[in-house]
Amino acid sequence: MSIDLKKEYSSYPESCVVDKYGDIFVSMDDAKSIEKRKISGIALNNLKFIPNTPDPPFIVGVTSASITIGWNATDEGTGLIDRYYVEYTELGVSNNSGYRALVTVNWARDDDLLYVLEGINPNSSFKFRIKCRNKLGWR
Repeated sequence: MSIDLKKEYSSYPESCVVDKYGDIFVSMDDAKSIEKRKISGIALNNLKFIPNTPDPPFIVGVTSASITIGWNATDEGTGLIDRYYVEYTELGVSNNSGYRALVTVNWARDDDLLYVLEGINPNSSFKFRIKCRNKLGWR
């Protein structure tokens, strides 16, 4: 089995810098590179618990065939949450099999905390939930 290095390392940041206080600054090779993401070195060293439960998502926009949902970061600017996992279920459907994966957002790469669920039928109702992860686990 061979490893495709381009694919293997494509999710890594363009660059990371660690300052003398242990703070990590992440920049990307894209339009967002002006904004660098800071991960607090002190907070990272003192991390002893899995993250707090994220607040419920909120509706950003609705069309006749889509819903845009958003959510707030739960790391309070420390950069300790690296991923968000969004699930959804359609309400009022008799063959509903529970929650289904919608998206995994790599917050460490500064992805937006928004997602658009497209191709839905009019008058459909949905319930969303979000999980988040730090180096110690998921909540």
